[in-house]
Amino acid sequence: SERGQHWKKYAQIINHEAAGGWRLVQIQEVPVVEDKGCMAGCLSAIGIGTRYNEKTFNMLVFERDA
Repeated sequence: SERGQHWKKYAQIINHEAAGGWRLVQIQEVPVVEDKGCMAGCLSAIGIGTRYNEKTFNMLVFERDA
């Protein structure tokens, strides 16, 4: 599944960073809204489609002792 692939990739990143002395602090969701442009705005004004694309990205936050 796609979700399983994401977690597998996260595990690879976490393990790679751990080898360098970094530890995972959190996985932060970062919402991003992208304006589709003028035509999408016009169409959404009359009820066809949406003006914005909304996506959520996960940011892995690490820390390391100095």
